[in-house]
Amino acid sequence: MFTDRNRVLVFTARGLRTFGFGLLSIVLPLYLKELGLPATLIGLVFSLTLVEDALATTAITVFADRFGRRLVLTLAPLLVVLAGVGFATAQVPWPIILVAVIGTISPGGVEAGPFLAVEQAVLSERASGHKRTGLLAWYNVVGSLFAALGAGAAGLIPHLLRHQGVTQLESMRLVFWLYAAIGIALMFVAAGMNREVEAAKPAEVREKVVMGLHRSKGIVAKLCLLFGVDALAGGFIVQQLLVYWFSVRFNVGAGV
Repeated sequence: MFTDRNRVLVFTARGLRTFGFGLLSIVLPLYLKELGLPATLIGLVFSLTLVEDALATTAITVFADRFGRRLVLTLAPLLVVLAGVGFATAQVPWPIILVAVIGTISPGGVEAGPFLAVEQAVLSERASGHKRTGLLAWYNVVGSLFAALGAGAAGLIPHLLRHQGVTQLESMRLVFWLYAAIGIALMFVAAGMNREVEAAKPAEVREKVVMGLHRSKGIVAKLCLLFGVDALAGGFIVQQLLVYWFSVRFNVGAGV
């Protein structure tokens, strides 16, 4: 039986993580601009981040059930910590590009990394059919709500710090340190989950298994095509590019 403790921890992790992604969705483009990176290099950072997220998500989640979901959810936040520390301390472009490739950030303020797939699998397997949709709906509500709160905090924190005499660049660096702290908190949250989050031992499958898929390959392929088209369209108007455009076009800061 799926305990309330695990469910609360999954939702807590979702809220913390998307709050952090919301923070960076506003601060990151302004921070890169403040460091003097040209628009082409800023776009490259965002693109590399998305590529890294796609590759890392595929590689990690395929083996998540083999190595343990709790272990994956506990170690994956290290990439969040790496991104936060890397961006907070970088002074020149190339380390920033390296951090974008290795670390976990979200150019659009939405979910990134392997967390979503693993957590949704945990929730789906432990809810009956008529409750599963509602549970996943609340999971998405929590993500959207905390991403919005993070975006709001991203404007408020630098604004308040500047009134205390902190420069704009340093105030943004503090936001990245906060993002790294969120990554550490995520590790503790995942470590608190028990073995009930792990996948049940699968029945013997005679069909050929490709990247964890067998009978569902056709359905998954159609869904991937649908989400791929949606993501392609969304890639033209990434939230962080909008933030950057407002900054360049109207000379506004994170608070706006």
